[in-house]
Amino acid sequence: MIGFNESGTVVFDVMQPVPWTAETTLPYPEKNLAFQASSWSADGKKLAGAGVLLSDMSTVPAVLTYSLESKQYTILKNVIPEMRQSVVRDVITWLNDGRRLLAINGGRIYVIDVEAKKSRLVYDSPGLYWLSLSNDNRWIYLSQQADEGDIWLASLK
Repeated sequence: MIGFNESGTVVFDVMQPVPWTAETTLPYPEKNLAFQASSWSADGKKLAGAGVLLSDMSTVPAVLTYSLESKQYTILKNVIPEMRQSVVRDVITWLNDGRRLLAINGGRIYVIDVEAKKSRLVYDSPGLYWLSLSNDNRWIYLSQQADEGDIWLASLK
């Protein structure tokens, strides 16, 4: 399990007895920069997420990955144009190949090649948020915010 608190990003072993007391705190990627992880790679060896400035908790326009084996970060600055971060709306998640990420940011869906440090916009629709990926990576689930809706009235006879 991944958590984020005043100490930074922490990883918990969920097999430990409750209440959880043993945590591993990840190092900071850079001075004044924290890592807000949101996804484990399929092999459990890497994390992906966004950078957050410690001074005011605003988002750094960067996608970050962290290797638990090498204990090193990869910082992909400006890989998503005009990146913003809302933990309830924007998601960065690993694809099963361990090389690419799928990200939704401001209604835009990107595939990010971590090794090539490049992204490709695959879909853009204002109002889209949250993204969940099926285990086989074939399907994604998205939510859409609408400012208006239909009201239906039915009578039972």
